[in-house]
Formats: sequence, C-alpha cells, structure tokens
Amino acid sequence: MGFDFTATARCEVCGNYMSSPDSCNEHSTDDVKKHVFRHMKNNTEMKKIHATSEYKWQRLYDLFPYTWMQFEYIGSQEIVDQYKRHGFNFQEIPMLQVCTHASELDFPDIED
Repeated sequence: MGFDFTATARCEVCGNYMSSPDSCNEHSTDDVKKHVFRHMKNNTEMKKIHATSEYKWQRLYDLFPYTWMQFEYIGSQEIVDQYKRHGFNFQEIPMLQVCTHASELDFPDIED
C-alpha cells in the first residue's frame, strides 16, 4: 500500500498549494516583493506585506480580514522609496489600485 501526499497547506506569499510542508517551489525569490497599502480615509495608516504581485490583495485579506477593503495599493516598497527620494510625502504618492468594492464601504469618521 502506497502513501500519497495531498497538499493542504498554502504558501503565504503566492497562495499556491505547497508540495512539501515547509517550502514552496511555485515562485522564485524575485517574484516576492514588499507591497505597500494606504488607508483610503485617514491617508496615514499603512500596511506592508510580502507577497507576489498576483497574490497581494488576497494576502492583505488574510492578514486583515475586517479592514482590508479600506486600503488602496500604492506600489511596491521600491516604488514608494523612489517617490520619497523625489520629495513626495506618503500622502502624495498616487494610488495604483483599489478594491472594486471600496465604493460600497461606509467608513466611520476618524477623530484626530
């Protein structure tokens, strides 16, 4: 009688099922970047996550399931650092992506 391994663990950075319990062979180290998200309402809160570009929104959801739609994607850490070197502050960096459901959200007022 043989034993078949069925992958049930998912990789945290690309979302693929892992072929072994401790490593993922589905992405290279070059595919993984630090991605920066900015809160749409208060414009100062940020979240940074390590993930592949294709998996960044899912990873944001995995880490912050109750608030992930309140964030907009402003780029990889490399892009954000380039903006900062050119004199942009965090709030001035243009948004690249937003969740398609964001317009349906009712953000609570944030007190200063």
